[in-house]
Amino acid sequence: MTNLSTAAASVIEGSSGAAQLIFTITLSVPAAAPVQALLSTANFGTNPADAADYSSLTNLVVNFNPGVTSTTVSVEIVSDDIVEANETLRVLLSDPALPIATITTPAVTGTITNDDSATVSISSVSVIEGNSGTTPMNFLLNLSKPVQGGVSVSFTPTNGTASAPSDFIATPSTVNFPNLALNAGRSVNIVGDTVFEPNETFSVVLGALTLPPGVSAVTLSPTGGIGTITNDDVGVTTTVLSTPLLTAAFTPGITYPVAVAVSGPIRPSGSIVVSATRQGLPALAPISCALTLVNGVNPNELTGSCNLSPTSPGVWATSVSFTGTGGFSNSSASANAVFTSTLAPFTFVQSLNPTVVGQAFSVTVSASATFGGPVPTGLVQVTQFPGGISTSVPMVSGSATVNLLSRSPVVKGLQIAYTDSTGVYSAQEQFVEHVTNPAATGLSASLSAAQGGANQPVVVTYTLGVIAPGAVPPGLSGPTGQVQVSDGISSANCPLVFPTGTCSLSPSTLGMRQITARYLSNPSYLASSAPPLPYTVQQGTGNVDLTVSIGNGVRVINGSQVVYTITVRNIGDTTVGAASIANALPIDSLSQSFTCIAAAGSSCGAASGSGAIAQTIDVAPSGSVAYRVVVELAPGEAAVSNTVTVTPPPGIVDANPANNTATDIDPRGIFGSGFEDDIE
Repeated sequence: MTNLSTAAASVIEGSSGAAQLIFTITLSVPAAAPVQALLSTANFGTNPADAADYSSLTNLVVNFNPGVTSTTVSVEIVSDDIVEANETLRVLLSDPALPIATITTPAVTGTITNDDSATVSISSVSVIEGNSGTTPMNFLLNLSKPVQGGVSVSFTPTNGTASAPSDFIATPSTVNFPNLALNAGRSVNIVGDTVFEPNETFSVVLGALTLPPGVSAVTLSPTGGIGTITNDDVGVTTTVLSTPLLTAAFTPGITYPVAVAVSGPIRPSGSIVVSATRQGLPALAPISCALTLVNGVNPNELTGSCNLSPTSPGVWATSVSFTGTGGFSNSSASANAVFTSTLAPFTFVQSLNPTVVGQAFSVTVSASATFGGPVPTGLVQVTQFPGGISTSVPMVSGSATVNLLSRSPVVKGLQIAYTDSTGVYSAQEQFVEHVTNPAATGLSASLSAAQGGANQPVVVTYTLGVIAPGAVPPGLSGPTGQVQVSDGISSANCPLVFPTGTCSLSPSTLGMRQITARYLSNPSYLASSAPPLPYTVQQGTGNVDLTVSIGNGVRVINGSQVVYTITVRNIGDTTVGAASIANALPIDSLSQSFTCIAAAGSSCGAASGSGAIAQTIDVAPSGSVAYRVVVELAPGEAAVSNTVTVTPPPGIVDANPANNTATDIDPRGIFGSGFEDDIE
């Protein structure tokens, strides 16, 4: 016989993965034959492990081969991050192979040892105090890991620079973390007031941890739990210049002291800036000095001093500006320091350029002084002669620019005068000449028609403009004079209408002419010409009336040729050159060819051709242009429509445009009613 036994085991749980709880099973002496037993697990103890903690075993067969006296069985443990008491389970041995072996330890304990720990911490919080009532300050308590069964901790607000009950309500309490909870909260009521004071703090003391049975690995964080009551009341400060400022003769490098005191309900905090700016003299850089505030004799005061160095004579406005921090208000103070000096000589400069009528120009006046003198300021006035028109502008920083306008083309005199406002310079005056030239112009023109009859009027429409930088001065009517139109043989002069007008000319010489338009100028504006415009003078009155007709005189038979006659005539008294004729292919046409014959001084665009007709032709009065058009038609059922259009060239007005288009419509087959339908 041999004894079968097992020993108790333990394992550290771990935070991730799976740990192994290993049990060792032994035989007291080797057996000559195989030995078997059954092994099972069961929850056990005051804090028993359960299915969430390990993987259970049921009737696991444990084998010992002959001669073997020891073997192991592993129970898989589920790791976690939960702080908890140690947990236990049992391993049970049963059904040995009798009578070979006897079980001496039918049940042993396995222990899962907790290795997790947690820390209770508390946040630090700030809240604005408020002026009345109470404001909750919400503290957040945190567990670094969940605790099985929860945790309780005492919460005690404790005085710091803030005191209870004037600043906050100190009510001790207990904060409970429910089972596995990580966060809990508790509020402290802050008492509002209207008293300016520094920001104040108090602390929350955590203690007296209450833990579930068997749990011990929970501690308190040593930091945090500071409540800051932020002051929202204003600490009014007062800033004074405590040292009188001097009136003295100016000497380069002179300094004068500035002493400052800043006070408040308690000693203020903040920074200060000391600067001085010379009055009435722009563009001079301010001066400043560095001042460091230190605690004054009085407990509610800061003091400091520094030296300013004026750079030129004049009245220096000195200011100190305190910028408060920590709830203190801003404040400032100011005073004047006066420094006088003998002024240096004054100089006067101006610059000028020629212009044209309507062009803006400027007169620049500059004044300066040597070291020690103030920057000149005052008034600059420019008077234009003749006319006596005056314009005035202030002089700033020693310079003034007067903007003027050229109004007539003469050599003008300009009187430039400076009146001082600093009280140290005398008035200055200078006369200069200014040359104004006539302004350039630009002329454009168009004709009422591109051709017309001899001695028939053609209207020239023109537009005259003034070319930059010239312009028409405000209040004036612009260019005056005459516009001349000419065809190179005859001409006509018309009074100028600005900017747009008309002028008529009646050319008498037949043929192509070039009609020109020219502005003849006046003293203020230069002459200009428009580009030449082509114009054809024809025999007659210029009356144009083109007509067109089309027809074939028969019905259309499928698969046959259709022969159309197209005739263009001019029933006016003026030849029309470059008239356009257009005849598209009829629907269902397979091909089209044509020939052209002109009569009575007219001409064809081409004597013959194929496809659609799109040509230019010349048609003389009582003349004609005739086309014979042969069309091969494909079989079909729809009526055959053929349209022709004649159009005068651009600029030629047809007296009766209604007869510029004609259409021939033919039914198909031999049984249609009628012969054809001509539309003209």
